[in-house]
Amino acid sequence: MGYVNLFAEPDRNVKRKILGGTKLKASNDNHVLVSLNDAAAMTSLSRSMINRYREKGMFPRAVPLGERRVAFVRSEVQEWINTRIAARAA
Repeated sequence: MGYVNLFAEPDRNVKRKILGGTKLKASNDNHVLVSLNDAAAMTSLSRSMINRYREKGMFPRAVPLGERRVAFVRSEVQEWINTRIAARAA
């Protein structure tokens, strides 16, 4: 099985298994969806904390994929992270 890095940052060490070694390629990064687990890895938050933030409206809205499955727009999660970094400097 092959691996592909789903995150644009070259220093990011999170990789996902892709069946058959197929590489993910999106024509528009604004429409790339990441799972709750991936969002947790990107933010270093637990799934529970992300869900608490979601309930309070403090995290990007999820995209429903099915009855019990949601994902997040990767660029929105990255923007949320960037906002936290910018707030640190202020």
